[in-house]
Amino acid sequence: MGGFMQPQGHLQMMVALVDDGLDPQTALDRPRFCLESGTGDSRLALEEGLPLETMARLAEMGHRVRR
Repeated sequence: MGGFMQPQGHLQMMVALVDDGLDPQTALDRPRFCLESGTGDSRLALEEGLPLETMARLAEMGHRVRR
């Protein structure tokens, strides 16, 4: 992990630990998402393990999702 994903991964880890109360290993095992670039036409990459319903709902909201 590096570059544009690094701060996104850190934020997702902190949310899992602080807000969701997960232990470190469970937080690391959680599927992640990544906004691929900082431009207005960027895609949202979703790791395998996120529910298909979540992916569909994000697409309905206008996000360009990629598995």
